Amino acid sequence: MKEISPEELYSLYKDTLYKCQSKIFNYADDIVETMVFEDFVIGATSFLHDDSLNTLINNHLIDKKQYDLSREIRALFFEIEDCGELTMDCLRGQSEKWKHLTSLVDEAVAGVKNEVVLLDCELEYIHDRIEELSSVDLQEKKWLNQNNDTGRISSYAELMCSLYDDCFLELVLKKAMEKYGHSNNALNGLYKLSSLLNNYEEPYTNGHIDDELIIKDSNWQVIVKQAQTVLANWDQIQPMLSQL
Repeated sequence: MKEISPEELYSLYKDTLYKCQSKIFNYADDIVETMVFEDFVIGATSFLHDDSLNTLINNHLIDKKQYDLSREIRALFFEIEDCGELTMDCLRGQSEKWKHLTSLVDEAVAGVKNEVVLLDCELEYIHDRIEELSSVDLQEKKWLNQNNDTGRISSYAELMCSLYDDCFLELVLKKAMEKYGHSNNALNGLYKLSSLLNNYEEPYTNGHIDDELIIKDSNWQVIVKQAQTVLANWDQIQPMLSQL
C-alpha cells in the first residue's frame, strides 16, 4: 500500500472533520448515513488517530490546540459508539453527546476553514465530479445502474457530499473569488454552477431523494448544461484553483 504524504494526510484529516459539523442535523437521512456513519467513522478511526495527529503536528500542519481538540473529538466519538448512541435516532434527537461532538468539530473546522491547499489529486477529483454532473448518461449508469452491469456506485447525495465535503467546493470558490474577483468568465461559470446546486430542490419519494426523478427534472437539466460549460472551460479554471 502506497504511503501517503503528510500533505495528503492533512487533506484526509480536514475531510474527516467536514463530515461531522453541526450542520449535519439539517441534512436528509441518506446524506447523514454516508457522511457520518460511513465516512466519519472511517476518518475518525484512521485520520484522527494519534499516529496521524503526530505526523501532522510534527510536520507543522496543525498546532497543539488543534492536536488536543482532535484527540478529544476522537475520544468522544468512541464514547458515543461504546454507549450505543451511534444511531440515527440519537443523532436526530441531538443527544448531549452528539451536540457536544459536533460543537467540538465546528471548533476544529474553524481552525482549518481558511486554508485551501488543493493537491493535484483533489483537482482531478473535482473535475471528475463535474464530469458526472455534466452527463445524464453517466448519471443513469452510476445512479440507476441502467445497464445492470456496475451496481449503484454513485448517487445524487454522494455527488453532493463529494463536491462540498470531500472537495470543500464552497470554500474553494470563496477563496478563488477573493483572489481573482468576478473578472474571469470561466471561474464565474463554476460559481454559477455552485449557486444552481445550492438552490436546487431535490424531489423525494417515500422520504428519500429520488435519483431517477432528478435526472428527468427540467431544473436539473439546467445544472447539467452549466456543468458542461464548466467542463469545457476546465483548462482555464484548473490553474487558478491550483494557485489558491
